Amino acid sequence: MIGLMNQPSANSRQGRRRRQRLDRKHVLGLPQLRFIEDMLGHLRATYDHPNRKLYFDEMVIALLVAFYNPVVRSLRGIEDASQLPGINQHLDIDAIKRSTASDALAAFDPELLVPLIASLRKQVSPRHVDAADPTLRGMLERLLAFDGSYFHTAADVSWALRERHGRNGRLRGRVRLNLHLSVRDGLPIGVSVAGQGDPSEPVTLLDEVQPGQIVVADRGCFSHDTVHGLLNRQADMVLRLQQGIRCDVIAERSLTQEDRAAGVLHDQTVLMTGCKSRHAAVPLRLVTLQPSAKQGDSNRDPSLISKPHSTIRLLTSVRDDSVAAWMIGHLYRRRWDIELFFRWLKSCAQWDHLLSQSRNGMLMQMYVAVIGTLLLSVCSGRKPDRYSFNLLSLAAAGHGSIEDVLAILQKRYAERDRDRERRKRRQQNSTR
Repeated sequence: MIGLMNQPSANSRQGRRRRQRLDRKHVLGLPQLRFIEDMLGHLRATYDHPNRKLYFDEMVIALLVAFYNPVVRSLRGIEDASQLPGINQHLDIDAIKRSTASDALAAFDPELLVPLIASLRKQVSPRHVDAADPTLRGMLERLLAFDGSYFHTAADVSWALRERHGRNGRLRGRVRLNLHLSVRDGLPIGVSVAGQGDPSEPVTLLDEVQPGQIVVADRGCFSHDTVHGLLNRQADMVLRLQQGIRCDVIAERSLTQEDRAAGVLHDQTVLMTGCKSRHAAVPLRLVTLQPSAKQGDSNRDPSLISKPHSTIRLLTSVRDDSVAAWMIGHLYRRRWDIELFFRWLKSCAQWDHLLSQSRNGMLMQMYVAVIGTLLLSVCSGRKPDRYSFNLLSLAAAGHGSIEDVLAILQKRYAERDRDRERRKRRQQNSTR
C-alpha cells in the first residue's frame, strides 16, 4: 500500500527483514506520500539505531493511515491495520504493537515535523480571495484567525485540564488545541497543545504572528498584554471585547450608509483603560455592531446573533480612513472560518480522539492531522472538505489512483461552483 519511502541503511538493518523498493507506477494507496518522500527519509535518519524496531517515519505513516481511514481511531486499530499484507509489506516489523506505538509517540520529537508542514504549505496553490472591494481583499490576504478547541482524553493524564461529566459526575481530562489559521486559504499555519499550567489563549495567540498580519480572535483571547504584544510585533488586530472592558472615547467617526446597512452602530477612536503598558496612550479604533447577520451568509458567526440585546464591540488597530467600519465587521465574521475548520477536523475527518496520554504524542497526532489536511489541499487544489477527504481516503485504501480522484473532484467542484453562482444571482434579484 505504501511504497514511497527511502531504503533503510544497510548497517542499521543487518539481520532484519528488509522491505522491497517498489516501482512508483505499481504503488496503490496514499498517493499523496510522493509529496513528502524525501522528508520521510530524513525522519528515518533522525532515529536510526541498530536496536530500534519502529522508526519515526513508520509511525508518521501509521498515523496518516489512521487519518485517511476513519475506522482506525485507536492504537489497537493501528496495530490491527499494520498486520494487513498491503501495509505490513512496507514495515520492518510484523506489527506495530500498542505498547510500542505508545512508547514511540512519547519518545519521538514532534517538532521534527514542522519543516514538513512548512514545505507542504509552500506547495499549496495560491487562493483567490473573493472580495469586490480591493481594500477589503488586501486585508483578507493578511488575515490570521486564532482560537482554541478542546479534545477529551483519559482523566489520569496528569497535565490535562479537568471537568466533570454531566451524566455521571466523573472527572474527564481534556487538552486545548491552539490553532492559527490563514483565512486566505483556510489552512493551519501553527498548532500547539495546552493543558494544566500551560499559557492561556491570549498568550498563545502571539506565537505565530508576523509583522503586517491582521489577527482576528474572539473575546476569550483578549487581554491588554495581547494588544501590547501585537503592537510590538507591528501586527494589526481585530479583537472582540468582553462586555466588562471599558475604553475612553476620544472621537466619534462618521458612518456611511453602507456602514449602517451592515449593522454598524458606532465607529469611535478610543484609548484603553486599565492598561499600564506604554501602549495605553496609543489611539485605537472601536467598532460597535448590532448582533445580527443576513440569512444565507456562509460566514455567519452564531455568536453574533445569540444575544439579541447585546452589542458586538471590536477593538482594532486599523485606523486608516480608507477602511470603512463595515469592513472591520466583515473581518471579524471571517473568524468563523476557524470554527468551520475545527468542525471539519472533528466531524468530517473524525479526528477527535487522542491516541496518546503524553504531550509529545498528542502534539504529534495533531501535526499529522495538519499534514494530512495540507496533503488534501495540495492534491485537490482547494481547501479541504468532505468530498476530497472521502475520495482520497478511498484512494489511500487502494480503490483508485490520484488521477481518478482528481477527475471526480473536478466534476464535483464544477457543480458546486455553478450552484454558488445561481444562489448569488437569486440573492441579487431578490434585493432589487
